[in-house]
Amino acid sequence: LLPMHRRRIGGMFLIVAIIAVALILLLCQLMAQVHVTTTSKQLSRGFDTGTYESAINEYLNLNPAQRLRFSLDEAALSAYVSETLPEVENLELSGMPGVAQGNFTATFRTPVAGWQINGKQYYVDANGVVFEKNYYDSPKVQIVDESGVSPEKGSAVVGGRLLGFLGKVVSQAQGRGYTVVTAALP
Repeated sequence: LLPMHRRRIGGMFLIVAIIAVALILLLCQLMAQVHVTTTSKQLSRGFDTGTYESAINEYLNLNPAQRLRFSLDEAALSAYVSETLPEVENLELSGMPGVAQGNFTATFRTPVAGWQINGKQYYVDANGVVFEKNYYDSPKVQIVDESGVSPEKGSAVVGGRLLGFLGKVVSQAQGRGYTVVTAALP
């Protein structure tokens, strides 16, 4: 009777221990809080981490299973944040500094050309992505509109596709050794 009682208590203890270890492992994989840092590339001005942390949290709230480190789809997270905040080129989970915390490293887009439209400065990177927030030095190439077409209130003369095309052209020209000083729309 006593050995059977010991086995039953030992079995219950083993089950409780296995459950406790499993919960601790899940807790170590959980990302309840996120922190954002930047890559080693030198920024010319600081950035508000709160904006990027809230975008990551928004994605994780839409996909709660991805709050566990092993189930996080970094490519989908980067695409979601880049759609909301186009100046973000890539997001990468860089570490777990503590229990239920995740560190993300943000890579911002590097502008190859800029254009001022209706008093707003826009930038375009080598892939042709148009964005407004630039954390690096201003690009040397500024696109000049010499078309003479004046934009009506609330509309732009040029769309994002043309800006993207010009960004790709400037990037490829620089890649082939040409020095692009200005780009003009005749």
